[in-house]
Amino acid sequence: MTTITPSPTTTKSPSARATNTLSPTTTATPPATTRVTPTNTIVPTTSASTTSPTTPNTTYCAYIMTMTITKSNTEIEDEEEKQVCSVAINECSDEHTEKDSPYYSACQKYLENQICGISAFKETDCRLTITDLKCGSLITEHKLVLGVRGSDPSGILIGSAGKVIRDEIKDGSLGALAIDTTSFNSTFKGNVREPKSTKKPPQVEFNVYVIVTMEYTWYEFCKIKEHFRETIASRSYDMKGKKLKTTDIFIVNSETNCAMPADKTKEGIDVWLVALGSDADKVTIQIGNDLKDLLDSRQLTKLGNLFEDRVKF
Repeated sequence: MTTITPSPTTTKSPSARATNTLSPTTTATPPATTRVTPTNTIVPTTSASTTSPTTPNTTYCAYIMTMTITKSNTEIEDEEEKQVCSVAINECSDEHTEKDSPYYSACQKYLENQICGISAFKETDCRLTITDLKCGSLITEHKLVLGVRGSDPSGILIGSAGKVIRDEIKDGSLGALAIDTTSFNSTFKGNVREPKSTKKPPQVEFNVYVIVTMEYTWYEFCKIKEHFRETIASRSYDMKGKKLKTTDIFIVNSETNCAMPADKTKEGIDVWLVALGSDADKVTIQIGNDLKDLLDSRQLTKLGNLFEDRVKF
């Protein structure tokens, strides 16, 4: 049984059983917000003897940092960027480290959230850009730009931001990421101009899922998960007619279930499947329609013997 369903908005981990229908649904667009500006504003006057307070200028400085991420903690529930980045960490290949891949963007966004979220930086403007990403666990080189306005108790403007981060990761963790602390290196590059507003990496949002109900336990399925992704990718195409790669297929709910299978004997699981990349929702719907056609025409043999008798009608 397969179904295409809109992404849940209230929970990260799907628990509801799939229905017997497979039809794309349209997610509602949130209403635009309107900013109300008062029409009658009283502007205070300043006397000659009154001195207006001045706002301290913001001074920016840059650091080049490297660190090796060894794994992602699957027991910590986090945003979708963390889930996608975890795939790059745990299954790293050249495709995961390409700058235009969703994995690269997801890792940059998650790493920026963790580093810029350090309490010592809370009064600063903080931007992080990954400049290089390599396999070998996951080796990151990134540029960190911090802006300080007023006092600088953490010594950010004199090159001490690296020490702040080193103290933060001294237990070997940064959020859900496990860090090789001996790999961390920071080079202070001095003052820089105010960074231009850069285009944010695309948000990793799953609006549509394909749910495949299979007669496997999670323990069994996780052993053949990569083969399943390869099988789906081998018969799927993007909107330009280009065949998908295995890394374009993401199983949303496999990370936690494969890390800690709840029951190694109970068969009957819902596998939540999405496509990644441009036009992801449309491609996901295409994949769902293709699987539905195989179900309706009783041609599941095209999925191979590992899956033909395991998909429920």
